[in-house]
Amino acid sequence: MLPSQIPDTLTTVKYALECWADWQKIDDTKRELGYSQVNFYATGTGWGHWVEDNETSYEMQLAEAIDAIMEDMSPRLTTAITHFHVAAVFTPKRTRIEDDYQDALVAIEVGMRARDLL
Repeated sequence: MLPSQIPDTLTTVKYALECWADWQKIDDTKRELGYSQVNFYATGTGWGHWVEDNETSYEMQLAEAIDAIMEDMSPRLTTAITHFHVAAVFTPKRTRIEDDYQDALVAIEVGMRARDLL
């Protein structure tokens, strides 16, 4: 990877984590029915509606992928992700949460690459 690609990769990983955090806030019933966390006001026929639907689908795909990746991560790393993206407050006893978060970002990147999302 070129150094110039690192910020883009980190931005994409953090965007995926934000999609996951928003997805976590959806009512479980709505999630099972396929609703997104976003209500689009611009409805109708044409290109704009198609783009919105595809963006929502992509965001949901990212959220579901992040959720699957996190299932395989250690509790220490998932706690760090939850702390920074869902605003839950955790204080780890043996590690610094910022270090755990950096490790978690790397684990998410590896998982996204394995799923061809990066």
